[in-house]
Amino acid sequence: MIKTSLAVMFTCLGLCSCLATGNTTVTDREQEGQPTQQIEEMAQQPAETTENALETPAPAPQKELPPPPPPQPNLSLSAGKTPAEIRVDQTFKTDFIVTVMDADANVPVEGAEVTVTYPETKADGNIFFASTKLESDANGVVTFTAPKATFACKSQVTFTVNSRGGTQKMDIPYQVRTNRHNKGGTISILDYTLAGNPVRDNSRSASALLTVLIRYGFSGIGLADFVNEIHSGDTDSVYRSARNLIGSSSNFFVFGTVKYNGDIVQEGGTYSIPLKGEITCLNMRDGTVLHHDVIEVVGTGSSEWAALENARKDLYAQQAATSIIYGM
Repeated sequence: MIKTSLAVMFTCLGLCSCLATGNTTVTDREQEGQPTQQIEEMAQQPAETTENALETPAPAPQKELPPPPPPQPNLSLSAGKTPAEIRVDQTFKTDFIVTVMDADANVPVEGAEVTVTYPETKADGNIFFASTKLESDANGVVTFTAPKATFACKSQVTFTVNSRGGTQKMDIPYQVRTNRHNKGGTISILDYTLAGNPVRDNSRSASALLTVLIRYGFSGIGLADFVNEIHSGDTDSVYRSARNLIGSSSNFFVFGTVKYNGDIVQEGGTYSIPLKGEITCLNMRDGTVLHHDVIEVVGTGSSEWAALENARKDLYAQQAATSIIYGM
């Protein structure tokens, strides 16, 4: 009995001793064991391999860039033989031709793109152009076949090509004469004095123009006077009077004025006389204007009369005739 009491007493003293010495309880050990448990759990997780850590998405394949274009050559254009002039309603017998050359290597260039601009239509005396693109052949040649000519003009066909040194251009004359030269016509030109008064008889300018036109192949043409109508400046009045007098015997009617365009100048024994002429060509069938032009000249001579004759016969008449041939 005494032994049992002593055992119980020592047990209680041991427990008290543990409490007195601060030994941890189960609860304390559980609290202190939380970090250890977390580390153990992390250690149990599979470690990330070096391959996984460095793995990145594969880059997208890059598009292969095209090679840079070759440097543009330094081009030049040379014209072939100029086609002979024709008349309205005819086709040029030869083509308009240029050759494209490499100006540095002096060799023909194949496949060069050339722009060709040519007369296409005409309205109210104005020419309107059309364009087309052609390529040079193995010999560097560009050939343009012009369509049938439907109107008279003195113009050009223009070839252009882009070059390293800038745009290169070549003009080839495009000349079409009127086809009314042998259909009959009438001319009436009103001359004016230096004071600005109309000369009512014997127009020297009209006679000079008639002479030049006949020399250029016109036939069935003559002179007529419409002084008052032309002096009035009323084109409709001029046409009505001409229609009543001429009727259908003329295919066209050319009328206009020639006036002094400034003072007469004398220097060192030479006279200078400026003249300004206007011409209008009418279709006698319906009165439509076929052509209109303004011509300015300065005649010179050893006398006032010689200077006036030079201005009318040598300058005005020649230029007016050329204007009619390539404009009417």
